[in-house]
Amino acid sequence: MSALKVDNEIFELLKKSYDVKFNGSPSDLIKQLNHQFNNDTKGKTNLISDKTIRNFFKASIPPIIQLKNLNYLCIVLLDVESYQEALEKYASKNNPDLEEILQLYWAYLNEICGKMQILDMTQPVDFNNIFTKVKVSKNIRKQRRFEEILEILNNIESNNDYLTQNLDEQECINGLDAVKIYSKLMVLGLPGSGKTTLSKHIAMHFRKDESGRTLVPIYLEFKKIIQYESSSNSSMLINAIIQEFTQYINGYEKIVQGFLEQGKCIILLDGLDEVRKKDINLVRQGIDSLVKQYPKNRFVITCRIAANDYVFSDFRIVEIADFGKEQINRFVNNWFLNHKKPEQAEVFLNKLSTNPYLEDLSKKPLLLTVLCMVFEKGFNLNKERLTLYDNAVDILLERWDSSRMIERDPILSDEKITNEHNIEQSIRRDEIYREKFTTRRKKNLLANIAYNAYAQDPPQRFWEKWELEQEIRTYIQNFSGIDMENLNIDSQHILRAIESNYGLIVEQARNKYAFSHLIFQEYFLAQYILENRTDELLREIVGKHLLNQQWREVFLIIAGRLSNIDFLLKLMLERAKILVKSDALQEMLIWLNRITTSSGVQSSSWRAFFLSVNLTIDIYLDHNNKIESHFAQQLAANLRSLNKERRKIIPRTPQCQIILYLAIIITLAFDFASNSESNLGKANEYLSYNLDLSENIDIAEKLKICIKIAEELQMTNLKNKLINLEQSLPVTIGVNSVSTWIEWANNLREILTQDLDIGYGKKLSEEDCMNLENYFYVNNLVVECLRGDTYSSKDLREKEIDKLLLISENI
Repeated sequence: MSALKVDNEIFELLKKSYDVKFNGSPSDLIKQLNHQFNNDTKGKTNLISDKTIRNFFKASIPPIIQLKNLNYLCIVLLDVESYQEALEKYASKNNPDLEEILQLYWAYLNEICGKMQILDMTQPVDFNNIFTKVKVSKNIRKQRRFEEILEILNNIESNNDYLTQNLDEQECINGLDAVKIYSKLMVLGLPGSGKTTLSKHIAMHFRKDESGRTLVPIYLEFKKIIQYESSSNSSMLINAIIQEFTQYINGYEKIVQGFLEQGKCIILLDGLDEVRKKDINLVRQGIDSLVKQYPKNRFVITCRIAANDYVFSDFRIVEIADFGKEQINRFVNNWFLNHKKPEQAEVFLNKLSTNPYLEDLSKKPLLLTVLCMVFEKGFNLNKERLTLYDNAVDILLERWDSSRMIERDPILSDEKITNEHNIEQSIRRDEIYREKFTTRRKKNLLANIAYNAYAQDPPQRFWEKWELEQEIRTYIQNFSGIDMENLNIDSQHILRAIESNYGLIVEQARNKYAFSHLIFQEYFLAQYILENRTDELLREIVGKHLLNQQWREVFLIIAGRLSNIDFLLKLMLERAKILVKSDALQEMLIWLNRITTSSGVQSSSWRAFFLSVNLTIDIYLDHNNKIESHFAQQLAANLRSLNKERRKIIPRTPQCQIILYLAIIITLAFDFASNSESNLGKANEYLSYNLDLSENIDIAEKLKICIKIAEELQMTNLKNKLINLEQSLPVTIGVNSVSTWIEWANNLREILTQDLDIGYGKKLSEEDCMNLENYFYVNNLVVECLRGDTYSSKDLREKEIDKLLLISENI
């Protein structure tokens, strides 16, 4: 809450009235305050505390007090409507104190800029408590060359399998620094990117220039400027500035005029895109005139990037950059600290880091705020992410504007009208679009665009402007009553509206468009499939796209939307079986069932575990087969979690332990035999934890443990063979001992294959390696569907989980 020092004359009047009306009694004054402002107590014991009252009236000089409390005291004690009215009525104006005037104005400015309350927030949040520095980029996306984007995306996609649209990291500077550098600044950004946040932050914190001279921030919303009537365009803006300054401190118009003439103002004009088309030329002319009339001042204009088609002279154009990791972390920590739940920040950030799609959405301040809000309400960010996607789309399509009471222009409002007939025709066409182009139809259109893009191989990520206009024409031409002669013009207006008002599709480079976030394209693709769902379509989608990892999130969204996923599960599992139909992979699965059964760990999660570690140590396959292990390890971890939820976890048996240890030993032995450095000591966290690996693995020590386990299991033959091996264990590593290690490793392999059915060192063809990777991926996707917020028949679900990674004859 804003605080200020009380005017000396008003302070003396308040003290006199306090003594006369309440005989200097704090309790009597508090009683009257509570009675008179009962609705403002909001559950508090007293409107103003006893301590605050006593300290205020005991002060020998005018104290500093919260403006809101000062207003209450003036109303009760001086019979005025506010402290401002008390100043006007009782304070001397012969020699106005400039600092006092500014202090009062800044207190007002803090009132209108110091709180944030958006969407479903039940109460406002103190702006300073959660604010995170906003950065701006001099590299405007609409001015980029498409080759720049392709170069960045190629680098991104080489490191992960999803597309991030955060292309603004280069040439970024702090928003406040940009205001210091450029006296005239045009700030562009997508919906929810933080334009208003930056403007309000400047208003609250940029009150001195580089030389230490006082600056007066004037914050104005464009949607309100047009209300200030005047005889000319420039005087309309001047009137708006003067009234904004003086509506809380009346009587100082000449002082404001002086500030403007001396160049002491920083004029913040927020939301140029919110001006109605009928007024836009008037406003633009007004800005041009204002800047020419008062060139010494600083000016900041904010506007949605797609709505900016007018260049103001001498203005530097920058674009709000997406939040980076550091900004996201700071915002989240500030948010939960402000809500007195600091421990939730780390949990929230961990959830974000495991889901690249939510992490990508969190780069937009608005969507990050929404994620924090829903997480605070108990949403599971992973299981309920489909609900989050729904919310994000609805916010951008409808709720963000409506929550701020912004009414956008009709779609055809910027069309040039030449005669009365054209006016009537335009009105009729616009009525058709208002009636036909509902939120649902907008979603349908975006779904069509997304589906047509993903039907291509590879999926289309970028469109030429004419391609999108063609997509729009194809869709709207089926509206009844549509004017076919104007389809081209109408499609252009609709594309502009989609980009400017919603930010779901944006111009990423000159005439190159894309969805603002990849997840929106995948979300609308899934919507298309669900809207047009038939068994045949699902079968086609699974057959063509299941193995394409770019479709992973699409399948998860579809599974989350279906009322029952039984049919989808069957299709996915049928496709998985085809991947392992070769003799080599069938033999591997037969062995997998045999070894887990004989080891006393017959379950889907143990089968997955054996396969995952087999890509690093020689249990069955040669660990040098070129197979990516990520999805195998993820499958093992997810299946274990799923079986834990089902209470079907089987603990590790001694037989299982001896197999794993001996597999580690033979892997190391063959590495030494080939005189190559072993990578086991550099294993990832998953392998290190599950295989008890350390940086320096001692073969002799692990061999002793295996001998002891064999003895406990009464495997006498195996124990004696291992003892003989222990006695012949090579003592050196290097070129001179290669032949010794080869002989020792081959002897160990013979023992393992005969006594434990492991250590075969099977090599797979390149095709089988690729199919096995895909097999891991598909099975993991099935498990993710089952663990998500989906519905399936219990019997089918239980049966399919139990038989994962088995061949048909073992089921």
